[in-house]
Amino acid sequence: MPKIAKSGNSLVVALPREELEALGLRPGDEVIVRRRGSLLEVIPAEIRPKLPPDLETLYQEGVEEYGEALKRLAK
Repeated sequence: MPKIAKSGNSLVVALPREELEALGLRPGDEVIVRRRGSLLEVIPAEIRPKLPPDLETLYQEGVEEYGEALKRLAK
C-alpha cells in the first residue's frame, strides 16, 4: 500500500507502476488531481496515443537529447 512521504516542502505519494502504465503516464507528465468526497482522482492532463515500443524508444531518446532545446523553442 502506498504511503505519503515528504519531499522538500511537499508531500508525495508513490503510485503503482501498473496503474501509471495503464494511463500511459511517464515521469514528468502533468496530471490533474481532483477530490471527490474522500476519493482522489488522478487524470492525465494530456492524453497521448500509445506508441509501439520501437517508436516509444525513439521518442524517449529524442526527449532526452533535445527536450531542453524544444522547451526553449516553445516559449
